[in-house]
Amino acid sequence: MRRMIYFTLVLAVISVPVYGDDNAQSHIIKDVKYYPMLDGYCAMTALRMNLSYYGIEAEQSLLLNLGWDYGFYYMAYPGHAVAFPDTNPIEEIVFAAEHLGFKAEVITHESLDAAKKTIVKYISQDKPVIVQWLPHTVLAYGYKDGGAKIIYHDPGRPRSPIEKFTGGNFPIGLGEGVEKDVNEWVGWPMMWNMRQFAVIVIEPVDKKAKIDWKVIWKRNAEKTLGLIQDKYPGNYGISGLQEMANSINAASSQNTGQDAKILENLEMTFELGVGFRRDAATFLAGQASVLKDENLSKASNKFLESAHRFGEGLSLLRSFKGHPEKLSEVEKGMVQIIQQIIDSEKSAANSLLDAGGTK
Repeated sequence: MRRMIYFTLVLAVISVPVYGDDNAQSHIIKDVKYYPMLDGYCAMTALRMNLSYYGIEAEQSLLLNLGWDYGFYYMAYPGHAVAFPDTNPIEEIVFAAEHLGFKAEVITHESLDAAKKTIVKYISQDKPVIVQWLPHTVLAYGYKDGGAKIIYHDPGRPRSPIEKFTGGNFPIGLGEGVEKDVNEWVGWPMMWNMRQFAVIVIEPVDKKAKIDWKVIWKRNAEKTLGLIQDKYPGNYGISGLQEMANSINAASSQNTGQDAKILENLEMTFELGVGFRRDAATFLAGQASVLKDENLSKASNKFLESAHRFGEGLSLLRSFKGHPEKLSEVEKGMVQIIQQIIDSEKSAANSLLDAGGTK
């Protein structure tokens, strides 16, 4: 019989009473717990809070290692770059929820008004909903003024990577019980409209959690290698990392100053990369110990190596602040570090494939 690592989940048919009224001007769901997030784990923290409301206490490390801790995305624009050490938070929320025995429905909308009506509808039925902005994920559990104001838990922690990156002026990661005009979710930096006003509804069904770790390891390996890609144009996995190095080299050779802007945009990415890969390494080490699987141990070591490299890149990026004369030195160092991360990630992914028996 397959052993379950790190957690025990018992899921019965859960009946949540419905008191709400879609026509009410205000409604707040009671007993929705708030959990602070670690590093940049907003999507899985929002899911954790949602699952907790239905009586399932899932450890954050479990949720993260169902997929969130793996992969990479990179897309370069003139003078700007988008980089993140994962892929699509919506996909990861749905994947994790369904493997824990829940139904997950992603509802997108053509307009702000339609999205507000969906939020009001479900909250009125005492069902919290996950709201996915472009850079952040929150759990909404109340509304006022007919949905003009939304009450939500906003995953954050003191001096989070986002707060450090923006000098503390970024209006996300605000914590427990935030109340905000829903119109403020449309503009920068909370670009809800860029995600088609996405709302994710997580509901329990008569279904038990079923996690086949070999399937998970294979998927996480493929995310790391860039074999699993999202609908958004860009570069994924180790290809995304390689393209990031290429962008730095190209901008450097053109001598337009765009290379400095690319480097400035990468600080938060590298800080998140440290946390994501370190958490993956810790989880895999635990699994390796229980299952006596050398391949998982190898994967753990390589992801830890990757975390260290992300940390070296972060230190190098921070050394560049206020010292523009270091630009050339930092560029060369960053390209070298990125290549080392690629090597570590590739080795880690191959070990996961060996553990899954799919190579």
